[in-house]
Amino acid sequence: MAADQPFSQMLKQGLRFSLGAAILTGLFAHRGDLLDNYVYPVFGYVSVVIEPSSGRAITAGLGRLGGSALGGIIAAVLLQAFGLEGSGQYVIPALTFMLAAVICETYRWQAAYSQATLLGTLIAMRAVGTSGQEDIWLYVRDRLIDNWIGIMVGFMVVLLFWPQSSRTELIKLLRQFLQQVPLVLQAVIRPASQGEAVAPPATTQIAQLTKLTQTGQKINAAARTEFQAEALMAENWSDILSSQAQIVRQLNSMATLLPPESHPLAAQLHEELTQFVDQVARICDRLSLQPDPGDPDISTLHQLQSRMETRLEELRSTGEIAAYDVSQVLQCFQLLELCRHLTQSLQTLHTQLHQRAVVNYERQSLITWPQWTPISASRLLQIVGLGTAVGLNLAILHQFDFPFPSAYEKVASLILVGVLIMLVQPTRGKAIAAGVAGTLFVYVTLFIIYLVTRSFGFTVFSSALVYFLIYMTCASVGLTPLARIGAIIAAVVFTKDIGLFFDQALKAALIAMPVSVFIAVLITSLFMGGSESEQFNQSLSQTYRQLGQLYQALMRRYLQGQDTDAEVAQYLQTITATLAKHPKAFKIAGLEQGTSALAAEQKRRWQRWLSQEQPLFTQLNTLSEQSQTPLPDWVRQQFLPELEAIAQQTADSFDQIANQISGVTTQSHPPTQQLAALEQQLLNLRASSRDYPLLPLISFSAAFVTLKAITANLDQLS
Repeated sequence: MAADQPFSQMLKQGLRFSLGAAILTGLFAHRGDLLDNYVYPVFGYVSVVIEPSSGRAITAGLGRLGGSALGGIIAAVLLQAFGLEGSGQYVIPALTFMLAAVICETYRWQAAYSQATLLGTLIAMRAVGTSGQEDIWLYVRDRLIDNWIGIMVGFMVVLLFWPQSSRTELIKLLRQFLQQVPLVLQAVIRPASQGEAVAPPATTQIAQLTKLTQTGQKINAAARTEFQAEALMAENWSDILSSQAQIVRQLNSMATLLPPESHPLAAQLHEELTQFVDQVARICDRLSLQPDPGDPDISTLHQLQSRMETRLEELRSTGEIAAYDVSQVLQCFQLLELCRHLTQSLQTLHTQLHQRAVVNYERQSLITWPQWTPISASRLLQIVGLGTAVGLNLAILHQFDFPFPSAYEKVASLILVGVLIMLVQPTRGKAIAAGVAGTLFVYVTLFIIYLVTRSFGFTVFSSALVYFLIYMTCASVGLTPLARIGAIIAAVVFTKDIGLFFDQALKAALIAMPVSVFIAVLITSLFMGGSESEQFNQSLSQTYRQLGQLYQALMRRYLQGQDTDAEVAQYLQTITATLAKHPKAFKIAGLEQGTSALAAEQKRRWQRWLSQEQPLFTQLNTLSEQSQTPLPDWVRQQFLPELEAIAQQTADSFDQIANQISGVTTQSHPPTQQLAALEQQLLNLRASSRDYPLLPLISFSAAFVTLKAITANLDQLS
């Protein structure tokens, strides 16, 4: 869960997190050796309650019911076969982890992965002291029941207390979005036509729209794993959110286009633009109605656009338009084109919302049966490496003569193994980032536990308070997954029967965490072999290459009339997903690089490439809309060779940047001068162009401005 979620939702999730802890504390407080038993139900309930919606929580819980059974059975079979004599104390937990991980990955059983590996490893590790085959199976059975109790408590909490539905959240975000759109449009257009000051700033309101859309996209992406996924797919929320993103981009283009002061030519369209804003407000009000938005009367927007085009046609025919400079005319043309695209987006959104209201779907089973998929040799080696590290870790622990009671060793070993499994990442950069964040928040967690314990003792209330503070601390900075580590720490340190050795338990946790981080980074470097810097560099290079391929597909459609819609849609989807990952990848890669002079220079280069990829993608999205209008015949007849040459040079410039990121030097320059020369030729036709139809001229003018903007951004990188 991200830091930008509504505080009310974060608060409810934190209360649910603490409520489950209070229930489990009450249930297990009177059992014998609480330290040995309490951690298992906590693992189960945290795996359910940590999910942001009820659907995902139920799906995750069902998967982890089976996952814990898988890990427990593997541990029991190995314990029964080999016992715990000698090296078995650390070999069997390592083998348990390896087998559980291989089975889960081979059958793509991700919902079961964490419980199968962690729980199986802990059962194998902590079964020391059992004797005989029957005792081993009884021990495993009891631990699985403890874990399942925690999962059932998690089910109860998420279903009875503030249940959250991804579908409900999406509808709420959509309504908020539709309420904001007319306000943004008014803040953008009316100052240009009336000379009013922009208050509040349109950029701030557009940022709010962007945040609403991005939040919806995250919820929709995450909801694909929950039992409501078939409903969300049938209602086509992906396309609805895509339409929202288009509307945001169009409004942002308007805000960037128009100056805050009065616009002389736009003032000629004052009445029509005012009515346009008012009609958009009425349409958004209509679309916000659920379940069926009905007919929002979008035809009125088309009529207003026709009136604005007629007015400009009159100014052209009388020659009055010559009184305005070229930039003002082009800005007005772009404004009309953006109004047309905004109308189309609202029409598309209405169609999608109507389809969502009438769609029928069949509810699928909550359980998705695993499917066999071959596992790669490299991933198998990583799993073996991690399992080996778990075994080595336990072997080292057993060589120490601890100065504190046995509780010290139990706390240290549990925290070290549990945190180690969670912190080991596929690349060194991610391991360092996870280790730094994990260490900081573990120390914060220990401070919270110490403060609450000294204030309220070991009670149900204090247990709930500890878990609530842990969750809110992690969620407030957007690192909710770390609450799982905090729950592990709380489960083994904040227990009543460890009260006599509380200070020693805190020391064990303080020591175990940095040791876990060091081992995790070491394992990642030796066994995972991945570099976040290399992966980020490759991703940046590939992204610029794909941006160039998207540009080529758009220009083939625009200049040659080819049907490239499927190709364009695929590039847009792929690049959107990649760009969303780059900011986080940049931070992790920068952390991996360190603070040397060479690292600082590499970070500057990355920052330079990052600063242009999102603007370029936004402009390509705009060009995607503009290229759907055919190129005017008179432009095709007079300037097609020049436009094709410019398109090829621009595509080569994208490839040059991609090669530059990869370390390959090539010679290519954006066609800035060629575009300037072509623009001058077009301006020389300004008088004679009055004989050409206005609508194709408006569309071509807007597309030409976009081509110039793309070239200007590429020029900054060349």
